[in-house]
Amino acid sequence: MKSVAILGGGISGLALAYFLKKKYHNNLHISLFEKSNRMGGWIRTIHSKGYQFEVGPRNLRAQGKGLETLSLALELGLKENLIFASLPSQRRYLLKEGKLDPIPKSIFELLFTKSGRLIVKALLNDLFARKGSHEEESIEAFFLRRFGRDFTRQYVDPFVTGIFGGKANELSLKACLSRFSDLEKKYPSLVLGLLFNKEKQDVTLENDLLTKTRKSALFSFDKGVEMLPKTLYEAIQKKVDCHLNSSIATIERRDGHFFLKTKEGSVFKKDTVISTLPLFENRSLLPNDYKDLLDSQAFDTSYASFALICLGWKKKILKSEGFGYLVPETEKNESVLGAVFDSIAFPSQNRAPEETRITFMLGGMRQPNLLNLDQKELLSIAKKALKKHLDIDEPFEESLIFRAKEAIAQYQLGHLDRIHELQEKIANHFPGFIFSGSGIGGVSINDCISNAKKLSESLKV
Repeated sequence: MKSVAILGGGISGLALAYFLKKKYHNNLHISLFEKSNRMGGWIRTIHSKGYQFEVGPRNLRAQGKGLETLSLALELGLKENLIFASLPSQRRYLLKEGKLDPIPKSIFELLFTKSGRLIVKALLNDLFARKGSHEEESIEAFFLRRFGRDFTRQYVDPFVTGIFGGKANELSLKACLSRFSDLEKKYPSLVLGLLFNKEKQDVTLENDLLTKTRKSALFSFDKGVEMLPKTLYEAIQKKVDCHLNSSIATIERRDGHFFLKTKEGSVFKKDTVISTLPLFENRSLLPNDYKDLLDSQAFDTSYASFALICLGWKKKILKSEGFGYLVPETEKNESVLGAVFDSIAFPSQNRAPEETRITFMLGGMRQPNLLNLDQKELLSIAKKALKKHLDIDEPFEESLIFRAKEAIAQYQLGHLDRIHELQEKIANHFPGFIFSGSGIGGVSINDCISNAKKLSESLKV
């Protein structure tokens, strides 16, 4: 029987193991290796003193690839656990001159507010923007060209920080937001492209779920996003050879097979190895005599780190309803990247009738040194933001600080070329070794699941 080793028990590794087992049943032996004592990677839900806090991804998008994730959740029996973001959470804010400024969401707000008029000006600019060349562009360069300087700095910059934790002038549009570059090739205006070129919906959902996805762009689970990897793990546990607290130290290839040695000294013989590990972790696993491979710049891909400060109150204290807010880099002397009003976004996750949960995000590529601050200093930043941005003096009843170090891969300019070169080199030096995971084909949960499914379908073992 052929055998496969999957390195990494995050959502990519778990989904890949699930899809491969579904495809091959008992005709393929699968081993999954995870160095920590739990599966799920950066997806983590923590229950603390009567509060439910997300210290990783806190929701999933219910469109495009997200429908594949929804379909998987239904397959895993999670339909009754599905929840969709509330109607009030459709209101989003940006920080402007230290205060919350609502992002326009109606024709009236577009026409009769300062922020709305800026958006209208950007949309008109897009209608007459020049086409880009065939050269790779940063996200910032693309939107500067199409929508102008003010819109890019006030809207695109915080949007990019909120999703990728990176800087818009460093990240590759084609690698991070390829849909926009594709639309520009097909339509004279990006706005027209977004209106008339809807994302493909290859997944068929029941009418009730389809209605919910149209009403709300985001979904989660009643006990948190971690329900998804936990249920995946439960589904594969009896069918896949799962190894927790098992870190691979070295990998050798002899006589057409791979020999994986753990740091504990165990050796496993496999026909195929698929690594979903962060790119930088792979370099130390490969034999030193493949210098050309080890010198691949893809292994030097940067990863953004974050500090999350989760706060809870047993009363309603927010004066502005909405999903939360983001902080543009143009806002001076600000330490937070933004905040999510968790208790409003998904009120069914509240554990008390009157409850407020807020999560502040710090760090990223903008201010990585903030992760070195101690808990007292981080809480001081959160208190300052509460007072200055939200006019909240009320002492919080519970706090939780979580540091996510090297969590999100940065697809900087040239990323796709570096990955292509790496894959060519690994195919030449180490045939049967495959790179996957969030460092390769998208950083979101939906990307990871979609790519795992595609890899399982294309893999021939």
